[in-house]
Amino acid sequence: MLEIILSCIIFVCCISICFLVAYVIDSIKEQKKYYKEQETDHLQKLLQCQRDETYQAIELYEIYKKEIDRLKEQIQELEKKETEELKSQPSKIWSDEMKYNGIYEGKKALIGNYDNFSADMTRKILRNFGLSVERVKTSTDLLEKAKINHYDIIFTNNIYQQGVDGPTLLKQLRELEGFNTPVVIHTISTNQRYHFVDDLGFYEYIEKPIQIADIERVLKKFL
Repeated sequence: MLEIILSCIIFVCCISICFLVAYVIDSIKEQKKYYKEQETDHLQKLLQCQRDETYQAIELYEIYKKEIDRLKEQIQELEKKETEELKSQPSKIWSDEMKYNGIYEGKKALIGNYDNFSADMTRKILRNFGLSVERVKTSTDLLEKAKINHYDIIFTNNIYQQGVDGPTLLKQLRELEGFNTPVVIHTISTNQRYHFVDDLGFYEYIEKPIQIADIERVLKKFL
């Protein structure tokens, strides 16, 4: 009799354990399903956020591109107007007068010079030779311009108030992929052509104050 009772108890325990195991397994499955649903929902929200950010970035890019195009058109119109003025009236370059000579029309120059008067004079000479000219005040800005735009010739200071000096800038420019633009240094240092051209590797060296003949010589050599 005792054996029968003991067998029944063991049977009931086994059944209970089976039910408990089944319950635990079902609970684990439910938890996995819940977490999977939560994960899916989270991923969907994350993807939606990424899509929204992408759309916003595209919209901002389009706005930025339109603004850049608008500014470029304005600059072109201003240059056309300036060209007509240069053609109609000689420019005063130091003690000389310079008539417009558009021999290098279609070419682009970049000037790096923090001194407004010196930069304006250089720009005026280049514009009279027909070049389109952009000017920046720091070596950092010059490097950034060179990264995204093509120029036919670059004029740089030896010393800048902000950013690296001219020789260091030249090294940075040469590290840019595909960069082969002539870089001319203009400086107050006198009789230093050998140092700047032969030692440091600048294409040409011009002493300040820059003269018409200096610019003409350089343009003939490289353009």
